[in-house]
Order: sequence, then C-alpha cells, then structure tokens
Amino acid sequence: METYREVAHACKLTGITKNMFLRYMTRRWANEEATQCRTGYSMEWGMRFASGNEYGASDLEGQAILRDLAENYYK
Repeated sequence: METYREVAHACKLTGITKNMFLRYMTRRWANEEATQCRTGYSMEWGMRFASGNEYGASDLEGQAILRDLAENYYK
C-alpha cells in the first residue's frame, strides 16, 4: 500500500473512524506517508483505530492530536 486511504480501506474503516484515522496520520506523519504505508506502520495504526485503541496506544503527542481532532472536528 502507498497511501493512508488505501490502509483505511484495507482496515475497513468507515465514517468518523476513517476520517479520524486519515487526519491523525496526516498530521502525525504527513511527509512520511509512503514510508509508513510500505513498512506496515500505518496498517498497525489502522488496526488500532478499527479496534478503538488509538488513544491508549498513542504517546502524549498523539493523544494531543486525537483530543484536538475530537474537539474541533467531531463534536
């Protein structure tokens, strides 16, 4: 896979979860999309979003991004 959208599709993410995943990955690793997809790291994150474990699996920076997305995009 080459894009975060392809990963979202492979992980069967839909709706808000898909949008959160795409925004999170783009904010976190915007300039590394191809690398994150080729190495499988984005798939790991896709599965975390699919299982609802994205917040618990995030470090402080990631948690801040998730809070910002929840507060400003998905009220």
